[in-house]
Amino acid sequence: MKKRILAGILCTVLLFGACGTDPSDIKIGGKGDLSSVPGAGDEEHNTTENELSEVPLDIEGWRNASAGLKLVSPERKTHEAKPDVRDARMAEAETVLKNSSLPRVNIYMQDDYLLYKSEYTRAMIGISNAGEYDLEPQEGSVRIRGNSTSLEKKLPLKIHFDKKQGVFGHPGEKSWTLIANYYDKTALHNKIAFDLYEYLSPEGTFVPMCEFVDLYVNDMFCGVYTLCDQVETGDGRVDIRSKTDAAPEETDFLIEQDYRAYFDGGGTEGLDWFYSTWTEDCFTVESPEDKYLNEEKTAYIQDYIDQVYEAGLLGRWDVIQSLIDVDSFIAGFMAADMIKSVDVRQSSVYFYKLGGGKLYFGPLWDCDLTFGSGEEGGVEASMAEGNFLFAALIRTPEFRHMYIDRYNAVRDDVQEFVLGKIDEYAEKYNAELSNEFQNWTLDMNFCCEEMQQIADYNGQIEFMKTWFVDRLEWLDMRYGVIY
Repeated sequence: MKKRILAGILCTVLLFGACGTDPSDIKIGGKGDLSSVPGAGDEEHNTTENELSEVPLDIEGWRNASAGLKLVSPERKTHEAKPDVRDARMAEAETVLKNSSLPRVNIYMQDDYLLYKSEYTRAMIGISNAGEYDLEPQEGSVRIRGNSTSLEKKLPLKIHFDKKQGVFGHPGEKSWTLIANYYDKTALHNKIAFDLYEYLSPEGTFVPMCEFVDLYVNDMFCGVYTLCDQVETGDGRVDIRSKTDAAPEETDFLIEQDYRAYFDGGGTEGLDWFYSTWTEDCFTVESPEDKYLNEEKTAYIQDYIDQVYEAGLLGRWDVIQSLIDVDSFIAGFMAADMIKSVDVRQSSVYFYKLGGGKLYFGPLWDCDLTFGSGEEGGVEASMAEGNFLFAALIRTPEFRHMYIDRYNAVRDDVQEFVLGKIDEYAEKYNAELSNEFQNWTLDMNFCCEEMQQIADYNGQIEFMKTWFVDRLEWLDMRYGVIY
């Protein structure tokens, strides 16, 4: 009960703060304290108005980032799953680049094939023009993946081999993704983002593979894609193993913060997905898999997430350190904010927890709407601070200082690293990616106004570099203000 009341307080503060209301004008509770609330006498968790008022409320810094977010209200929790009524076929790219240096992914299906998002279509899948990493066509299946990009003409795909296959020297797995990069006119956003995430992260952190390939379906050229890992557990991926007979506290978890769990009807609430008590953020349980998951385990990880929110909101640094791996949270959210990931606010944000251990951020994922892409493409505003979990943590002075100290320590090296990587990939893949830009250049959906005015690939590269330099300069100012 008390958590629900405090959740209402937090939501009110965030939403009224976004509208310009002075946080000091917002009262906590009908009588100014929580002493009359059932359960408030619990010594371990009792929270008074005085305690909460001592927590620094950086509402001003959240206004731009959170103004567009909407919390799910309790009365909207009954819904029907959206039917998967769309079927599609792959679109042919206008121009095939002769003598492409890229590996070629070959997918063969029946001539009258149709692709769906919720069902797989049988296929033979192989890789050629990859030297020692060539792969003879193997039995498998294919489906449409993604969210907004799944409605575009250049379809993103998930491929699933019947048997585990190693790809480009990576450990064998069944599932892989073909990212279309449709909203990214450089096609570099995901690849650079993963490089940056690896650069900032502790050694041994799983970072998704991201390799450029030419995609052919039934020998028709469908464009340049990036072949990436599927975000899941396994060798060479998120290296956890859900113990099938373990108690909830000894179970390994992989979860995704994703508002779409509610809207898409992705399974059963309280089992396949859950709300945070504090903000009603949605989280899906990706692991354990269905046959090893039960409501008791989901309730456990829900309560654990609530504890992280609570510790951040109440500034309990010792509790924060006992619950999360601070270094991984700093690396993940910092990488996302440096590139201004639009999605980090409320979707495609992954966390994992080892049985008996702490909660980790990772892996970073879904980074096409970055580096100025999207309607919010300017260099201003913190997207990470629009994520309510991160917003709760950064209110704690110790976490905030540690985060900003880390930023200041790596800032100049990161700028040199990212600009160097952009130049490296733009030169290495210039012929293929310039051709790809011309194939799909007429559709500038999800591109900021300045990007829409750039009619050639190299111009997009220069914009990306300039944007990143300006972004870091804005973050310099931002972190100087809130430190």
